[in-house]
Amino acid sequence: MKKLFAILTLLIISISSTKALALGTIIDYKTDINIEKTSKINITETILYDFKNEQRHGIYRKIPFIKVNEKNEEYQMTISDVLVTDEKGNKYPFNLTETSNTLELKIGDPNSTITGKHTYKISYNVTGAITYFDTFDELYWNSIGTDWEETIQSTTTTITLPKEVPTSDIKSVCYIGTKGSTDKACTIETSDSTVKITTKNPLSSYNGVTIAINIPAGYLEIVEPTKVFTDQNPILTAIFDILFKVFLFFWYLVFPIIVASKWIKEQMFIKKNKQVVAAWFDPPKNIANVPFKPAEVAYLATNSLKPRLLVASIIGMAQRGYFKIRQEEKSTFGFKSTKFIFDTTGSNKDLKDLAPYEKYLYDNMFQASPSIYSDDLSKESFFSTYTTFNEMIDDELNKEGLIQKNKGKEKLSYVLKLMGLVMAGIISFNIPLGIATYLWTKNLGYTKKGVEKLSEAISLRNFLSSQKDQLNFQAINQMFFEKLLPYATAFGVENRWMEKFKNFKFEKTDWFEGDLLSNHGIYLLSKNITTNISSARALATASSSTSGFSSGFSGGSSGGGGGGGGGGSW
Repeated sequence: MKKLFAILTLLIISISSTKALALGTIIDYKTDINIEKTSKINITETILYDFKNEQRHGIYRKIPFIKVNEKNEEYQMTISDVLVTDEKGNKYPFNLTETSNTLELKIGDPNSTITGKHTYKISYNVTGAITYFDTFDELYWNSIGTDWEETIQSTTTTITLPKEVPTSDIKSVCYIGTKGSTDKACTIETSDSTVKITTKNPLSSYNGVTIAINIPAGYLEIVEPTKVFTDQNPILTAIFDILFKVFLFFWYLVFPIIVASKWIKEQMFIKKNKQVVAAWFDPPKNIANVPFKPAEVAYLATNSLKPRLLVASIIGMAQRGYFKIRQEEKSTFGFKSTKFIFDTTGSNKDLKDLAPYEKYLYDNMFQASPSIYSDDLSKESFFSTYTTFNEMIDDELNKEGLIQKNKGKEKLSYVLKLMGLVMAGIISFNIPLGIATYLWTKNLGYTKKGVEKLSEAISLRNFLSSQKDQLNFQAINQMFFEKLLPYATAFGVENRWMEKFKNFKFEKTDWFEGDLLSNHGIYLLSKNITTNISSARALATASSSTSGFSSGFSGGSSGGGGGGGGGGSW
């Protein structure tokens, strides 16, 4: 039995050794990618392959030309002008075959064999490889695919961009390893519109290199890949066609009439019940005689969900002692900048007293630390917080009986404006649909009680934004200024409100550490937070391209881009 076991072991080792010997080695793998202004990319793969003592005809190379986006939709790139030569430019014979998603090159003479080291330069052009985002264009490409069984001793990927692209605006990242790996064991050098990426270690079998290159939008022409449509069942196609025609009838005729009639009805209802006065010093109050919060009042009056509502809520919570706002002036290389810190240290306030949307904002602001910078609000993750915050304001007005149920209004407004105004206005030239869509976004659905509070809210806004002389008779009361400051911020008229008190010297407040009245105080705070939210919005909306592909910088990995594939010897 021991002899049999020993024989089997030797046999297994022998087979494994034979297979290892039969498998060649890629000594060096260079990928040169040139990105043209037309968005076509020229690729040259220079592969130094060592067949060792094995008698082989040559190598084969499989190049995928299908990309799959986040919705699992398939898009086809176009590969053209395929050429294979040696290092001296002499052409190799090769056979080209195409499957449903891959181009396969079989390089070499089937009637003769070779051994030792040979260089293969595979060049081809690809159209549809670039993905386009709102603010940047990106090449997310598997420069060396993860389907090579051979080990690769050294790799270099060089990407050349149009000379017009400033080197400082180029962003690069690379991923090394098996498919799905996020290892970044590579070096990146950028100079003169050229990016050179080198792996630090040899690549084992089924390991690859994926690169992502970002440049600002506008330098490249937009050339999308072709969407692949699968064959549909003819019966389902007919049903879909009928439903589509019904949808068009409703979209072009019925929907504009319904929306327009509802809007007209609501405007008549508001006009009949609205009573706006010239000066109203107090914010509207609920049935318990408690003032509505600044964000609620501004949304009620303007029917608009903007970052200033969040700024107003932050000021209001600080005034009530939930945290302190500290203004910090910094000077870097002679340039002055202002930072704001939100600090909960020492606060023992009961969060139950906060409105639901205020508590949600508070929890998300301070979930990681009791003290944060306003710049933290620029992170992509905070945009989700901002969106939910807006929806919760809408819910709060509904609970108070001021408006009809309209949850998610901000999202609905965005979708309808995009589809109605952009799609209908630009593509279908349907002017009635565009007008109806715009009116729909203005339809808040006020109740009779809501119109009453709307009147008070507009009266308050008129008072805060009036350009009359200083309110000297009110200036003796600092509490009056602070009480209405969050409302002025919510309405976007904080500058005018502060102007009324410009000559009044305030005592130091407990909730704000800095220059409250100057442009380095509340005004800068409002501008800072608004800018940060815009940055968060840009990051959130830029994570998917126009064709639904994600960026290689957010969730990228080895094997996650276009191209790639693998090969071997034959």
